[in-house]
Amino acid sequence: GLWSYGSSKHLQGTCEPCAEVCHREGCPDGMFCTRCHFPHTQEGTRKLGMFKRRYCQTFARVLCAGFEDRDTLYRIADKLGSTSPYLQRAIRGGETEGAAEEPAHPQWTGKSKKIIVSL
Repeated sequence: GLWSYGSSKHLQGTCEPCAEVCHREGCPDGMFCTRCHFPHTQEGTRKLGMFKRRYCQTFARVLCAGFEDRDTLYRIADKLGSTSPYLQRAIRGGETEGAAEEPAHPQWTGKSKKIIVSL
């Protein structure tokens, strides 16, 4: 899912990204994972893979669906997206519009949105 125990350290900048969350099956530890499930897609010379792009797009869709107030959404995007310029662009620039509607991996549910909104 979108949230894991390790994600609680994201805003302080002390989290360690989960390497498995963007894979087709998702993280086997789910919310009990000690690593961060928020997108970490630092700018670099390599193009992002399909699953990381879809993960960010799905993450952005969940955030956008949870906030009618765009100012609040953008403030949260700045905080959560500090480790993911792609996520920030997806939220601000509408890169999710052309994305497939299915989640990046099967374990995502609507419950994840409520956790993000509580931030």
